[in-house]
Amino acid sequence: MELHSVLRGVVIILVLLVSALYVHRKRAEGPNQEVEHDDAVSALQELRQWGTFLIGIQSGALAIMGFLLEKIGTTGSKPIPLTEWEKTLGLTAIVFFAASIGVATWLLGALPSVLLRLKKERSTENDFYHLRLFSFKAWPYIGPLTGLQYALFLVGMMFFAAFTYMRLVRA
Repeated sequence: MELHSVLRGVVIILVLLVSALYVHRKRAEGPNQEVEHDDAVSALQELRQWGTFLIGIQSGALAIMGFLLEKIGTTGSKPIPLTEWEKTLGLTAIVFFAASIGVATWLLGALPSVLLRLKKERSTENDFYHLRLFSFKAWPYIGPLTGLQYALFLVGMMFFAAFTYMRLVRA
């Protein structure tokens, strides 16, 4: 394994670790808003749909990457080998997509816990972005975690687009 491949891997891991530490310590900014119970439930349903949508988009992008590896740029019966840049872009996209899917799955798994902790009356405690993922103190807050999920998705999409472009240009 070459040194630059190891350095790229270390940089990716450091970015993910710093992101995770930031989210773990960060709390949603601003004061809690008073929210009706039904409005909070509707917002949680939207958050569930958004997370499911992101997982679907990323799964489709990963499938496209697999297709590009096998079918695009074949010379005879063998695919054209990946360049170092394509390897880096593809691997980075996969890592960020996997991290985003992991965070989305974590958020989706926490939604029943959040629903159980909502107050039946109008309350600032129904502003679920200021709640922890689960009821334990060690868990991160939902607001920054949703931001992290979306940021990982966007970074993954940028690397996916660059990988796709480079692979199709060489085809």
